[in-house]
Order: sequence, then structure tokens, then C-alpha cells
Amino acid sequence: MTAMDDGGFVAHLRSVLDYSIVSGRFYWKVSPSTQIKAGSRAGGPDKKGYQVIRIKGRGYFAHRLAWVWLLGEWPNGFVDHENGAPSANGWHNLREATNAENQQNQKPRPSKTGIKGVCINMKRGAPHVLAYLDANGQHLQKYFGRDTPENRAAAESWVREKRAELHGEFAHHGAHMMGGAMPMIQLSK
Repeated sequence: MTAMDDGGFVAHLRSVLDYSIVSGRFYWKVSPSTQIKAGSRAGGPDKKGYQVIRIKGRGYFAHRLAWVWLLGEWPNGFVDHENGAPSANGWHNLREATNAENQQNQKPRPSKTGIKGVCINMKRGAPHVLAYLDANGQHLQKYFGRDTPENRAAAESWVREKRAELHGEFAHHGAHMMGGAMPMIQLSK
């Protein structure tokens, strides 16, 4: 147990909340206030979509409480949502992670290409395709020539391969090739 838990928090948590390992939802075993009844769903989303549950006046992320509720101790690092959805707190979707691993599993940010890790760079006045990736304290990048569908596909393939190699199970490629607007173009070797 960590210093944050003197041994009483886990017992209290389990006495006031039930946790569904499948749905990831918590339900009150007892009524925590006059407005909330026993049996009702505990907590609600914060502005980023993470479920937060208040216990004894303090807010806790539901994914961290799930870890404590099941294992009886606080995680050493972060609790990562494998699918990237902050409200999906089913046990099958949670895993312990370092800060770096948690960052590697981020959803893609909006870009003009719609491909995570691929952007358009104005090099010598013309748009060129650039693939980039941060891993293990290094910034990797590779140019793929002028902006064409073939070069975008080659850049996407390169960045996915590097991401899988360097990020392992925490690689989050985004949804582009799995259902985005632009189909992947297979290039012959």
C-alpha cells in the first residue's frame, strides 16, 4: 500500500461502491447524500471525459479507483485506457503505464492530412509530405517528397511501422487506415 492508503481507504471504497469489471461503472452501495440514492451510478465526467467520483469530499478518477478496488493498492504509475476512451473503465481496457507509455497511447491531433504523425510541410515553396514521431526522448522525421496520395501512403506506412517498433503495445495509430476517408495505397517494393 502506498502512503496515500493507510489500509482504511480500500476497505472504505469497497464498502461504499460496487465496481462492474465489464462495464467499468461504479454504483453506490450506500447513499452518499440526500440527493444520491444507493444503487445509483457513481460519479460523472470531467471536461476531458474522464469519470470522477467524489469520496469523503475528494475527487478520484474512476480508472484509478478501479485499480484500487480490484487490486487493493494504488498503481505505481499511470492507469492507461488501452482503447484511448477516457470513460471506458472496464478492467479489460485498463493497464498500468509509465508517463511515456501513457503519452504514446494518445489519440491523434487534428491535422490537414488526417493521418497521425504525417503533416504537410512547405519546403521550397511546394507542399511536401513529412512523417514524424517522438520516442524515447528522440524526434524522428522523414520527408517523402511532394504531396501526392502515394507519398502520403508511404509516410503513413513508415510512421506506423516506427510507432509499432518503438511504442510496442502502447502504439496508437489513430483511425485513418482503419476507416478514414482516404484508403491506403499499397506500394510495390
